[in-house]
Amino acid sequence: MEAYDFQGKTIIPFATSGGSSIKKACADLKAAYPKLNWKEGKLLNRASKAELQKWVEGNR
Repeated sequence: MEAYDFQGKTIIPFATSGGSSIKKACADLKAAYPKLNWKEGKLLNRASKAELQKWVEGNR
């Protein structure tokens, strides 16, 4: 995160594996970088192609 300038960008965190929620990681990122524009993160573990497409379309 430190290597790029995310000012003015929208950040949507996601994870593709793991058995637990990513809420803590998202909260930690928001706390570390409070000035950035964050959207709700999502765990995409076992998501179908249709579910991924719907999620991407909904976050444009």
